[in-house]
Amino acid sequence: MKTFFSIYALVLAVTACSKGPKGDPCDAKAVAAISASDGKHIALSGCTFASQGNDIVSFGDAGGNGFVHCKMKGGEGAVTEFRHAAMKLDMAKLKLDVQGTVTGKELTDCEISARE
Repeated sequence: MKTFFSIYALVLAVTACSKGPKGDPCDAKAVAAISASDGKHIALSGCTFASQGNDIVSFGDAGGNGFVHCKMKGGEGAVTEFRHAAMKLDMAKLKLDVQGTVTGKELTDCEISARE
């Protein structure tokens, strides 16, 4: 019985953690370090939206600076899905959680979720 409760507590902890933002804080230092992280998979949380078009979403650090282009995994369809999710939120409070692989000074295979 003790083992059951230990496993149950672990499942609850993992579930609670998976609902929050993922990644390092999207500060100026993290965004500036992207170009020095070629080939690495990164995750940033709390980024600001800059623009979107075709298969690219651009974002900046939490202060709205240092913009990075992010080529979406899933192409234009993924950008459309992102745009529809973002339009449901207050643009003044919009924050992005970004994951992708660094390629030069931009990210590829990006997955972006929008939140307030």
